[in-house]
Amino acid sequence: MAAEHDHHLGCLICGVPLDYRSEATPVVCALCGRAGASPMICGAGHYVCDACHAAPAGQVIERTCLASESLDPLALATGLMRHPSLRLHGRSTTSWSRRCC
Repeated sequence: MAAEHDHHLGCLICGVPLDYRSEATPVVCALCGRAGASPMICGAGHYVCDACHAAPAGQVIERTCLASESLDPLALATGLMRHPSLRLHGRSTTSWSRRCC
């Protein structure tokens, strides 16, 4: 099946299945740190806000790097590569990639 974007069925951070709850609970986006409320969270407790979930690659990278306290670049890159807007193979067609590559 050809699709423009592969859709992740699990958590964008760790890949575990998402839990859908009957009521929204307080959450903090694992990528940008923005607080909110959502009925959806992964089994490990991660949450990704709508803005980060739908953002193009350049914005995801920038938001994540600015909000992260990690000192491990490999862990940061591994987490970023789970985002559907980041292509693992081939050149991306985003305006961000054309400016820097």
